[in-house]
Amino acid sequence: MRDRPRSFSGIFPILLPLADAIVRVRRRMRFVKPLVALVGLVLAPVLPAVAQTYTVIDLGTLGGDSSEAAAINSRGEVVGWSKNGVGQTRAFMYRAGAMADLGTLVGGTYSYATAINDRGQVIGYGGINADGPQFAERMSSFLWENGSMRPLSGFDERHLTTAAYGINGATGVAGAAATVSGVVQAYRWEGDVVTDVGLSPSNSSRSSSYGINDRGQIVGERDGRAFFWQNGQTLDLGTLPGDSSSRARAINVSDQIIGESTAANGTSRAFIWQGGAMVDLGTLPGDAASRASGINASGHVVGQSMAADGASRAVVWRNGSMSDLNTRVPTGAGWMLTTATAINDAGQISGTGLHDRRTRAFLLTPIKRAPTAPTSVILGPPTR
Repeated sequence: MRDRPRSFSGIFPILLPLADAIVRVRRRMRFVKPLVALVGLVLAPVLPAVAQTYTVIDLGTLGGDSSEAAAINSRGEVVGWSKNGVGQTRAFMYRAGAMADLGTLVGGTYSYATAINDRGQVIGYGGINADGPQFAERMSSFLWENGSMRPLSGFDERHLTTAAYGINGATGVAGAAATVSGVVQAYRWEGDVVTDVGLSPSNSSRSSSYGINDRGQIVGERDGRAFFWQNGQTLDLGTLPGDSSSRARAINVSDQIIGESTAANGTSRAFIWQGGAMVDLGTLPGDAASRASGINASGHVVGQSMAADGASRAVVWRNGSMSDLNTRVPTGAGWMLTTATAINDAGQISGTGLHDRRTRAFLLTPIKRAPTAPTSVILGPPTR
C-alpha cells in the first residue's frame, strides 16, 4: 500500500493547473451545450408522410355473377352474400382464401350474412318455411356457428318477420322485428331473450337497431332519428344542422357512433357522434353526399362518397382526413371500389366494387410500410 501524503501542499502544483483546465472547459461548455442543442434541432430527422396503401383481393362468388361484402372480423374473415350458380342469393363467409356457402334456414330459398364476431359467429337474415310448402316463406333472423344455421328464437307471436344486423363478442345481436300489425321494432337478442329497444314514449311505429358493441350499447334509427340505447335508456342523437332525419349504423367501445344524416331533399352526409356532438365527415372534393358504414377501435371510419349523378367511391376517414380508397390500391388492376362496409382493428377493410365491370366483394389489407431513411435539414451560416 502506498503511503498517503502528509500534507496537501505537495499536490497543489498538480491540482491548480487541472482546476484551471476544468474551469476553462466549463466556460467553453456554456457555448457548446447550446450549439449541440442547435445541431440536434437542425439535424433532426424529418420523416416524410406516406399514405397508407393496400393490397386488394377479389373474394369471388358462389358460382353466380356477383357478390357483396357486409362485415369483417379481427381475423380478416369476411361475410356477405353472393349469387350461386342458379341465381339464388346465399350468405357467405370468406376465410383462408376461399368463399363458403353458409346455406339457408329450413325451407328457405335465400340468406344474407350481415355481421361476424371474432368467435366466427355470423348473423343475418333469410327465408324460412318450417311449416311446409303449402305455407308462404317468411323472413327470419339467423345465427350461424360451427357449420350450422338456426333461426333466432325468443320472439313472440306478434313478430311476423325479423332481421339481424349487428353482433358483439358476447353473441349479443341487434336487429329489427316487424309485428303482424306492421309495427317495426328495434330489438336486442342474447341467449334467446329478446328485448325491445328504441321505443319512444308514444310506442314508435318504426325503429331498427344496426350496431352493438361489446358493452351491449346499441345504435340505430327510431322514427327517422339516430338513437343510442343503453340499459333501457334511449338517447336521440339528433341530426346535422338543417337536416330532417338520421341513422346510426355502428358504435365502437369508445362510444364513437357513425352513420348518416339526411336533408329533406334526400342528400345524406356521413357523421361521427362523439363527446355529445354530431360532426359532419364531409365528402370527397366535388361530391354531393356521403355515408359511413363501419368504425374500428381507433376511430377510423369507412363508407362511401357519392357524386350528384350517383357514382360512388369507397372512402376511409383517418385522423380527420378522408381518402378515396381507389387511390390507395395498385393501378391497372381493373377495380372501381364503390363502397367500404367495415374496418377491423388491423385496418383491413371489406367492401364492394366493380372488378372488370362485375360486382364483387373485396378485402383490402394494409401494406406494411418499409422503414424510410430520415432526411436531415442542414442550415448554413447566417447571412450578414
